[in-house]
Amino acid sequence: MTTLPAYLVVDTSASLAGDMDTMNQALADLKDSLCQDPVTADAVRFALIQFGSDAKEVVPLTKIADLESLPVLQASGGTDFGAAFSLVHRVILRDVADLRQAGERIFRPLLFFFTDGSPMDPSWRDALRELQATEFRERPTIVAFGIGSVDPSILRAIGSGKGGAFSVSSTLSTPDAIVSIFSGLTSMLTSTFISSVSETGVEPPIQLSDQWLDLSSIEDIP
Repeated sequence: MTTLPAYLVVDTSASLAGDMDTMNQALADLKDSLCQDPVTADAVRFALIQFGSDAKEVVPLTKIADLESLPVLQASGGTDFGAAFSLVHRVILRDVADLRQAGERIFRPLLFFFTDGSPMDPSWRDALRELQATEFRERPTIVAFGIGSVDPSILRAIGSGKGGAFSVSSTLSTPDAIVSIFSGLTSMLTSTFISSVSETGVEPPIQLSDQWLDLSSIEDIP
């Protein structure tokens, strides 16, 4: 059995309090869209982590086909990137070990990181470096999405390597930007998995602002 672990790490700090209805609906639509493709629904494992002043695993890694519903996220607190990176590091270690124990063939995890702000914790780069370190065999491919006044250099640092960084056009409202990002993840996950299995190049299916991201192939964890 081939498995692609996908981690969605979502900023739910207080600055997004007025947009949580939109985000919760966009997440529900994402789940429903992924479930419509039987191959993706069977192969992709999905996890949801939210962060504000701290980080919380709200949906443990689960086969998409087995997800009945998603919890309703609430916004509060600051923007602690380090807490999010540290938590997902621990979670990936646990999940990959469990999948290996079950005899799964595991593609390198995908981590989709969404934020509307700048990190408030000064040591967040240390946690990010640990997550990106070549010594961390299970390190994920990180894709960073930013809306609002996010510093592009911060997004590029997070989405470096085989991942990428998207900054949504400032002409979009926050709700429209949220919908744009999460609706695009369906085609990104589906095409990434299919092209990885078939080992053929597939043009990236989504484009945000003037940038696009090539996720046409991902590697097995050695």
